[in-house]
Amino acid sequence: MGAPEHKRLIREAAIPNRRLKAPKRDSNVDFILDTVPPVHATPCADLLSDPRPPEEGAGASFPTRAGEDHPVDSVGTIVTPDFVLPGVHLVPGLGRKRALVFVRQLMEQGLTVTFGRDSCEIKEENTGKLVGEGRQREDGFFYITYLRIPQI
Repeated sequence: MGAPEHKRLIREAAIPNRRLKAPKRDSNVDFILDTVPPVHATPCADLLSDPRPPEEGAGASFPTRAGEDHPVDSVGTIVTPDFVLPGVHLVPGLGRKRALVFVRQLMEQGLTVTFGRDSCEIKEENTGKLVGEGRQREDGFFYITYLRIPQI
C-alpha cells in the first residue's frame, strides 16, 4: 500500500481535536472478533495511535474469560492500512499479540455483524456499506482481515 492510501486512511480516522499518528504495522497481530470481552482490547502498545488514560471505575480493568481482571494502561485508536478501530483498551496482561474486537461495541457504534459458515461481515447499519470482513479458523474464532470503522 502506498503513502497516499495510508494518508487517506489516517484522514478518515481523524477524531475532532485530536491528531493521530500511524503506529507501526505488525503483521503478526491477530484481530479476533469476540462476544465475551466488554470492550476492544490489545496487549500491543505500538498499535495505539492516540493513547489516553482509561476512565475511572469499570474502564480501568479488563475481565478475561478465566475470570481474571487485568489493569488497563490506556485507551486509544488502532490506525493501520487494514484497520481503523477506536476505543481500544491497552491490556498488557492479555499475553500474545492480538486485538480482541468486541461485537457489542461494534453494534453500539452503529454496525451490524453477520456470521456465515466460515466468514463474517461487518457493515454500517444505516447504509449497508461493508467496513470489515473476517474468516473462521480451525480454532473456531473469526479473524478479521480488515476493519475500517467510520469516525464521527
